Amino acid sequence: MIKVVLKGFGALVTLIAVGLAAWWSIKFAPHIDDINADVLSAEGEYSGDLGGLYRLVLIAETESGIARYASSSAYARLSFETGVIWSLNGFLWHVSIRMLLSEQEEFYLWLKAAKLNQLAQQHFGHPILELPLEERAVVVGMVKSPSVFAPGTDRERERTQKILKAYNAS
Repeated sequence: MIKVVLKGFGALVTLIAVGLAAWWSIKFAPHIDDINADVLSAEGEYSGDLGGLYRLVLIAETESGIARYASSSAYARLSFETGVIWSLNGFLWHVSIRMLLSEQEEFYLWLKAAKLNQLAQQHFGHPILELPLEERAVVVGMVKSPSVFAPGTDRERERTQKILKAYNAS
C-alpha cells in the first residue's frame, strides 16, 4: 500500500515538474531577452550614484514590493492573458524573475516600470538624480499611487515625511 502511494506521489511530482518546465519554455523563456533589454535600458537611463535613491525606494516600497512591482509590470507589458490564468502566470513570472535577476537588476527593472525620470520631469522639471532629497522622496512616494500622492496634497506630505524620517533614521 505504501509503495503505491509513494509511486503515485512520485508521478505527481514528476508531472508538476514537467508542467513547470513546459510553462517556463513556452510562457517565460521567450521574454528573457525583453526583460534583460529593459534592465539594460534602465541602467543607461539611470546612470550615476543610485545608493541614496535605492535606500529611498527600499523604505517606500520594501524589497519584496520592488520585486513584485517589477515582475508584475514586466508581465503586464509582455503578456496578454486575463483572469485566473493571468494571476497564475503572474505568480510564476514573479518567481522566475526572482530566480533570474539579481537584486540590482530587479531594481533597474523597477526603475523602468516606475518611470521615475518621467514623474520627476513632469512635476519638478529635472531627472530624478538631479533632484534634492525631499523632491526625490516625493517622486518615489508617488509610484504607489500617483493621483493619491500627487505633489501638494496632504497625503503626499504625510507620505514624504514618513519616507524621509525613515531615511534619516537608517
